[in-house]
Amino acid sequence: ELRNLALDARQLERIQRELAEACSEHPGLHLENKGVAFAVHFRLAPQLEQIARELAEHFAERYAEVLSLQPGKCVFELKPRGASKGEVIRAFMEEVPFAGRTPVFVGDDLTDEAGFAAVNALGGRSIKVGEGPSEARERLPSVHAVGGWLEQLLSELGEPAGSITKPD
Repeated sequence: ELRNLALDARQLERIQRELAEACSEHPGLHLENKGVAFAVHFRLAPQLEQIARELAEHFAERYAEVLSLQPGKCVFELKPRGASKGEVIRAFMEEVPFAGRTPVFVGDDLTDEAGFAAVNALGGRSIKVGEGPSEARERLPSVHAVGGWLEQLLSELGEPAGSITKPD
């Protein structure tokens, strides 16, 4: 059974409130509550990267018993200790209907590297989107290329290409 990686509801609420207050002091920082994790985005204000880093490091230290820090592309994620995309993939691959199947993982961020490593260890397909160093064994040049790759897979499976809906 999948481990519950969520934080205690009261603790989650307290961290959310404190993070929101800290972010509100720096217009341009955006706090995203991911349900079991938080992301401090600075994409719209790249000049705030150091402030975002310090804020995220402060919270990771303050709540070190439950949170870990994961830097990403224009984001710092605060997630439950022990939670990584790799661990989640490994847990899913032990569950029905995934057990015994080949994992495929596509990603474009630093946070995806743990997922690539897990998929590689499980004999699956790890696919990095874009440039940069990576644990992934395959690469696609862009998000647009991912769509083309998925359409090709559907075609090989005999599925109509229209069964994929594209985001607006």
